[in-house]
Amino acid sequence: KYDATGMGYIKNTSTIESDFDDAEIYKEMVEVEEDGNVFIKIPKFYIKKTVNGSVWEYYISKEKKDNDYYLPACFKEETTGKIYPYILVGKYNASLNGTKLESKSGKLAAIGYNINQFRTYATNNGSGYQLLDIHTVDVLQTLFYVEYATLNSSNVMRGFDSGVSTQNYA
Repeated sequence: KYDATGMGYIKNTSTIESDFDDAEIYKEMVEVEEDGNVFIKIPKFYIKKTVNGSVWEYYISKEKKDNDYYLPACFKEETTGKIYPYILVGKYNASLNGTKLESKSGKLAAIGYNINQFRTYATNNGSGYQLLDIHTVDVLQTLFYVEYATLNSSNVMRGFDSGVSTQNYA
């Protein structure tokens, strides 16, 4: 029932070693390239969340074990009901190449556009491309919570949190 019990991670200077690297679902997350863009392929899985007072528990499973598990909407085509075996999530911050968003290393993040413009730039890549939505964020957060057993990501890996970036975004 609690396959993650006893699993953990070791935080090194610039890397993290995790027991989850070889665990179901996590070991299936791989980097893929499509049309020059780099994505992380995340296999379909189900989520269950329980709350007992101030204690939250998160469960993930390749199968729907009971009716409390749900399939995140990002794994399902809204209009046809088709179930996707995986989703692709951009590895890098979205950058703009002409009229298309891309996920490529070394590019500056696209900024200064409204949500409708960003949607158009995403869909200009072709069928199936879209912006990161709340359902995909739910998937990413749940995977994090299960692996690191905390809601506080800054305690695990600090991002840029010390001030204003000196990069030139012009």
